[in-house]
Amino acid sequence: NKFNTKNITSSKKELVCIIKVIVETDGSFSNFEIANDKDGIGDQIICILRNMPKWNPATHKGKIVRSRFTLPIKIMLD
Repeated sequence: NKFNTKNITSSKKELVCIIKVIVETDGSFSNFEIANDKDGIGDQIICILRNMPKWNPATHKGKIVRSRFTLPIKIMLD
């Protein structure tokens, strides 16, 4: 709901972006990296991710650890 399509000039019906991020031990995000963004929406996606609630962190052998997560995002336009 927070994605703004007003500045999208593309005539595509589907926008795709891939974001890589570190999920910290407290569930917050760091080290955002735009891996694929042919449609120019990566910065807006990162802004939305920064403002979303914390995630559940990863665990390894019963301990909470940092993890790298690759998030593919598809946005369908009307």
